[in-house]
Amino acid sequence: MSAPHRAATGPLHLLKSNTRYFTDGSGRAIFLTGTHNWNNFQDTGHRADTGHLCGHVCGDNVWVWKSSTRGLNVLFMEELTPSPTWHDSARVGMGQVRLFCERVNLAELTPHEALASTAYCLAKPGLEYVVFQPGGRGEFSVNLSDGAGAFAAEWLDVNRDTTSKGETVEGGEHRVFRTPFPGPAVLYLKSTGASR
Repeated sequence: MSAPHRAATGPLHLLKSNTRYFTDGSGRAIFLTGTHNWNNFQDTGHRADTGHLCGHVCGDNVWVWKSSTRGLNVLFMEELTPSPTWHDSARVGMGQVRLFCERVNLAELTPHEALASTAYCLAKPGLEYVVFQPGGRGEFSVNLSDGAGAFAAEWLDVNRDTTSKGETVEGGEHRVFRTPFPGPAVLYLKSTGASR
């Protein structure tokens, strides 16, 4: 799941088409994520920030994906001391989300809790869906009623940081998915524009 990283340039401004995200003037949506300490934090609005939510006692890869699929920019409160290993999973999770954000049409995606039984879904209904399954291996449904035709599927194993191709599915109705591995998972669905 590698995508070329393009650093934002210049000052960031709210993206007019989707004010949950920022732009550097290029027109592309930028997912703002990172770490901070109390000396360099400035509140910008749509964010999930461990410093304000729970101090230094939370923030793992599951929290990152839950927050991101609810349309929040993730900030991780860093301690200036050696960190526990679960902090490392938050950093990996932020990197995973950043890579996804470079692949999807982020400016068009908005949170749609009702489209997935997990309640963690960014979507442009009918075209593109990023769904997070926070638990272990299990079934969940996604409402693809707004999308006719086929959807390509890709799975991300959040704990192992690996992707695998899923079976193509037909839109037009609710579909049930089963995670192909244990642990938290991300399902990425994108319309192929074709019928099967």
